[in-house]
Amino acid sequence: MFTIPPIASSKFDARDSFRAEQRQHKETPMGARPERASGPVQMEPRAEGPSTVEPMPYVLANRIRQDIIRGKHAPGTPLREETLEAEHATSRGPIREALRLLQARGLVTHFPRRGYRVRSHTDKELIDLYRLRAKLERQAVEELATTPTETLCNELAAENAAMRDAQLTQDVEGYLLHNMQFHRLIWGRTGNGSLQRVLESVTDAAEPVRYGLLLRKLSSSQACKHHQKIIDLIGQRRFEVAGVLAELHVIEVLPLLLGFRAQASNQALSGDRVEAASAS
Repeated sequence: MFTIPPIASSKFDARDSFRAEQRQHKETPMGARPERASGPVQMEPRAEGPSTVEPMPYVLANRIRQDIIRGKHAPGTPLREETLEAEHATSRGPIREALRLLQARGLVTHFPRRGYRVRSHTDKELIDLYRLRAKLERQAVEELATTPTETLCNELAAENAAMRDAQLTQDVEGYLLHNMQFHRLIWGRTGNGSLQRVLESVTDAAEPVRYGLLLRKLSSSQACKHHQKIIDLIGQRRFEVAGVLAELHVIEVLPLLLGFRAQASNQALSGDRVEAASAS
């Protein structure tokens, strides 16, 4: 589901970054000092106020997230606070808060005395994430049964059309942006905050792998066709069938992701062997 995108830097707007994010920050009485959490930040909904400027940690978290998704920070790579501080021309405090936000989203991990690293998933972890997400996507669609859906279907159709345009122009970042917005529209209509938070986390954790796959396979993606079927079924109020399709839509991508990871790993090993042979 939070609007962390836009992924494309040309579309970046701090007002949109993390706007619908589940946030920790809540308003405090004038003169009171907000408490600092000792563990990972738990994001809770934050009411929209008159200000259009996002807190700096959320802006920084969005930027670092994009770098992780694009592969600038590879899985397992250390994220050194002093390096990020210099790169983003800011102080240590906002960087640290941004990393804690990303930790809460499952994109980075923290080790005592070793700092933060980009999270690296095993195949089993990726399988578990996708199976969980598939079940939750089905639940989200089924929970729409108690709400009007005409406006939702129109909004879903608009996002799906934008996905098609991005696919035709091979715009991976735009495609991912509108794909994420498509799913968030459904999650948001459920009114189930707990469901939304878990879906945000499990979806975001696998985003770097999806990005890598789409760089190679965007033209063959069938997501838009599946989305249209889901829209049609929701419009017909056939929520159980739509939920089953939503679950299958997520889980069928898993073999492609695992295949991509295996291929990328083999290529990396081959490159290491060539480099070692050249040095010997």
